[in-house]
Amino acid sequence: MQFLTGALCYIRSAQLLRESDEWEIEGKRLIRPTLHLLAHGLELFLKFPLLVSGKNLEELAFKPYGHNLRFLWDHADNALLRDVVLHQAEISWNQARDSGRWPKDEFNADPKRAFVAAVYKLSRLHSKESEYALRYVMFKTEKAPRSQFLLDVLFEVLDAAARRPDFVLDPTELSLMKGRV
Repeated sequence: MQFLTGALCYIRSAQLLRESDEWEIEGKRLIRPTLHLLAHGLELFLKFPLLVSGKNLEELAFKPYGHNLRFLWDHADNALLRDVVLHQAEISWNQARDSGRWPKDEFNADPKRAFVAAVYKLSRLHSKESEYALRYVMFKTEKAPRSQFLLDVLFEVLDAAARRPDFVLDPTELSLMKGRV
Protein backbone atom coordinates (compact mmCIF):
# COMPACT_ATOMS: atom_id res chain seq x y z
CA MET A 1 0.00 0.00 0.00
CA GLN A 2 2.90 2.39 0.60
CA PHE A 3 3.68 2.35 -3.11
CA LEU A 4 0.10 3.27 -4.00
CA THR A 5 -0.23 6.00 -1.39
CA GLY A 6 3.24 7.31 -2.27
CA ALA A 7 2.30 7.37 -5.94
CA LEU A 8 -0.88 9.27 -5.15
CA CYS A 9 1.07 11.81 -3.06
CA TYR A 10 3.53 12.51 -5.88
CA ILE A 11 0.84 12.69 -8.56
CA ARG A 12 -1.31 14.98 -6.41
CA SER A 13 1.71 17.22 -5.70
CA ALA A 14 2.41 17.46 -9.43
CA GLN A 15 -1.26 18.22 -10.02
CA LEU A 16 -1.20 21.02 -7.42
CA LEU A 17 1.82 22.59 -9.12
CA ARG A 18 0.28 22.27 -12.57
CA GLU A 19 -3.05 23.75 -11.50
CA SER A 20 -1.58 26.53 -9.35
CA ASP A 21 -1.87 30.22 -10.14
CA GLU A 22 1.91 30.25 -10.34
CA TRP A 23 1.77 28.03 -13.43
CA GLU A 24 0.25 30.91 -15.43
CA ILE A 25 3.10 33.19 -14.33
CA GLU A 26 6.09 30.84 -14.20
CA GLY A 27 4.96 27.74 -16.07
CA LYS A 28 8.28 27.23 -17.84
CA ARG A 29 10.12 27.08 -14.53
CA LEU A 30 7.64 24.61 -13.08
CA ILE A 31 7.58 22.13 -15.97
CA ARG A 32 10.57 20.07 -14.86
CA PRO A 33 9.64 19.82 -11.16
CA THR A 34 6.08 18.93 -12.16
CA LEU A 35 7.22 16.23 -14.57
CA HIS A 36 9.74 14.93 -12.02
CA LEU A 37 6.99 14.45 -9.41
CA LEU A 38 4.73 12.93 -12.06
CA ALA A 39 7.40 10.49 -13.24
CA HIS A 40 8.25 9.35 -9.74
CA GLY A 41 4.57 8.87 -8.91
CA LEU A 42 4.05 6.85 -12.07
CA GLU A 43 7.11 4.73 -11.28
CA LEU A 44 5.72 3.87 -7.84
CA PHE A 45 2.30 3.11 -9.32
CA LEU A 46 3.73 0.82 -12.00
CA LYS A 47 5.86 -1.04 -9.47
CA PHE A 48 2.88 -1.86 -7.22
CA PRO A 49 1.49 -4.76 -9.31
CA LEU A 50 5.01 -6.14 -9.74
CA LEU A 51 5.53 -6.19 -5.97
CA VAL A 52 2.21 -7.94 -5.51
CA SER A 53 3.17 -10.51 -8.16
CA GLY A 54 6.24 -11.49 -6.14
CA LYS A 55 9.04 -9.18 -7.25
CA ASN A 56 11.09 -7.74 -4.39
CA LEU A 57 12.24 -4.16 -3.83
CA GLU A 58 15.88 -4.95 -4.56
CA GLU A 59 14.95 -6.50 -7.89
CA LEU A 60 12.83 -3.48 -8.87
CA ALA A 61 15.62 -1.03 -8.06
CA PHE A 62 17.91 -2.26 -10.85
CA LYS A 63 17.83 -3.10 -14.56
CA PRO A 64 15.67 -3.73 -16.36
CA TYR A 65 13.22 -2.06 -13.92
CA GLY A 66 14.86 0.86 -12.12
CA HIS A 67 13.52 4.16 -13.43
CA ASN A 68 12.50 2.71 -16.80
CA LEU A 69 8.84 3.76 -17.04
CA ARG A 70 8.53 2.32 -20.52
CA PHE A 71 9.66 -1.13 -19.38
CA LEU A 72 7.43 -0.95 -16.30
CA TRP A 73 4.44 0.23 -18.36
CA ASP A 74 4.89 -2.59 -20.90
CA HIS A 75 5.49 -5.29 -18.27
CA ALA A 76 3.01 -8.17 -18.42
CA ASP A 77 2.14 -7.77 -14.73
CA ASN A 78 0.75 -4.31 -15.54
CA ALA A 79 -1.74 -5.46 -18.19
CA LEU A 80 -4.79 -4.83 -15.99
CA LEU A 81 -3.48 -1.50 -14.78
CA ARG A 82 -2.83 -0.45 -18.40
CA ASP A 83 -6.42 -1.32 -19.33
CA VAL A 84 -7.83 0.91 -16.61
CA VAL A 85 -5.43 3.77 -17.31
CA LEU A 86 -6.09 3.70 -21.05
CA HIS A 87 -9.83 3.63 -20.41
CA GLN A 88 -9.39 6.72 -18.24
CA ALA A 89 -7.24 8.30 -20.97
CA GLU A 90 -10.24 8.25 -23.30
CA ILE A 91 -12.48 9.76 -20.63
CA SER A 92 -9.99 12.52 -19.72
CA TRP A 93 -9.27 13.28 -23.39
CA ASN A 94 -12.97 13.68 -24.18
CA GLN A 95 -13.53 15.83 -21.09
CA ALA A 96 -10.63 18.11 -22.06
CA ARG A 97 -11.92 18.38 -25.64
CA ASP A 98 -15.47 19.17 -24.54
CA SER A 99 -14.36 21.71 -21.93
CA GLY A 100 -12.11 23.70 -24.26
CA ARG A 101 -9.34 23.32 -21.69
CA TRP A 102 -6.60 22.91 -24.32
CA PRO A 103 -7.66 25.42 -27.00
CA LYS A 104 -4.56 24.81 -29.16
CA ASP A 105 -5.21 21.07 -29.44
CA GLU A 106 -7.19 19.76 -32.39
CA PHE A 107 -7.89 16.46 -30.60
CA ASN A 108 -7.27 14.51 -33.77
CA ALA A 109 -5.05 11.86 -32.13
CA ASP A 110 -6.13 8.61 -30.56
CA PRO A 111 -6.19 9.26 -26.78
CA LYS A 112 -4.78 5.85 -25.90
CA ARG A 113 -1.86 6.22 -28.30
CA ALA A 114 -1.30 9.80 -27.13
CA PHE A 115 -1.13 8.62 -23.52
CA VAL A 116 1.31 5.81 -24.26
CA ALA A 117 3.48 8.20 -26.28
CA ALA A 118 3.47 10.60 -23.32
CA VAL A 119 4.52 7.79 -20.95
CA TYR A 120 7.36 6.88 -23.32
CA LYS A 121 8.53 10.51 -23.51
CA LEU A 122 8.35 10.78 -19.73
CA SER A 123 10.30 7.52 -19.44
CA ARG A 124 13.12 8.94 -21.51
CA LEU A 125 13.31 12.09 -19.39
CA HIS A 126 13.17 10.09 -16.14
CA SER A 127 15.93 7.63 -17.05
CA LYS A 128 19.57 7.30 -17.98
CA GLU A 129 18.51 7.48 -21.62
CA SER A 130 18.39 11.30 -21.25
CA GLU A 131 21.00 11.43 -18.44
CA TYR A 132 18.08 11.89 -16.02
CA ALA A 133 16.95 15.17 -17.62
CA LEU A 134 14.21 15.78 -15.07
CA ARG A 135 16.68 15.67 -12.18
CA TYR A 136 19.64 17.40 -13.72
CA VAL A 137 19.90 19.25 -17.03
CA MET A 138 17.25 19.12 -19.72
CA PHE A 139 18.58 20.11 -23.10
CA LYS A 140 16.43 22.13 -25.46
CA THR A 141 16.29 19.19 -27.86
CA GLU A 142 14.32 17.12 -25.31
CA LYS A 143 10.57 17.16 -25.77
CA ALA A 144 8.35 16.89 -22.73
CA PRO A 145 4.88 15.34 -22.69
CA ARG A 146 1.80 17.33 -21.76
CA SER A 147 1.74 17.09 -18.00
CA GLN A 148 -1.93 18.00 -17.64
CA PHE A 149 -3.14 15.03 -19.69
CA LEU A 150 -0.99 12.58 -17.73
CA LEU A 151 -2.12 14.11 -14.44
CA ASP A 152 -5.80 14.08 -15.36
CA VAL A 153 -5.62 10.39 -16.20
CA LEU A 154 -3.32 9.16 -13.45
CA PHE A 155 -4.91 11.04 -10.57
CA GLU A 156 -8.34 9.54 -11.26
CA VAL A 157 -6.99 6.00 -11.47
CA LEU A 158 -4.65 6.37 -8.49
CA ASP A 159 -7.34 7.89 -6.36
CA ALA A 160 -9.54 4.88 -7.09
CA ALA A 161 -6.63 2.47 -6.56
CA ALA A 162 -5.76 3.97 -3.17
CA ARG A 163 -9.31 3.18 -2.05
CA ARG A 164 -9.47 -0.25 -3.73
CA PRO A 165 -5.93 -1.49 -4.55
CA ASP A 166 -7.21 -4.87 -5.71
CA PHE A 167 -8.79 -3.34 -8.83
CA VAL A 168 -5.41 -3.15 -10.61
CA LEU A 169 -4.77 -6.81 -9.82
CA ASP A 170 -8.08 -8.59 -10.29
CA PRO A 171 -9.88 -8.81 -13.66
CA THR A 172 -13.27 -8.88 -11.92
CA GLU A 173 -12.50 -5.68 -10.04
CA LEU A 174 -11.11 -4.16 -13.23
CA SER A 175 -14.35 -4.53 -15.14
CA LEU A 176 -16.26 -3.01 -12.22
CA MET A 177 -13.75 -0.16 -11.94
CA LYS A 178 -13.98 0.72 -15.63
CA GLY A 179 -17.55 1.73 -15.01
CA ARG A 180 -16.51 3.98 -12.12
CA VAL A 181 -13.27 5.52 -13.41
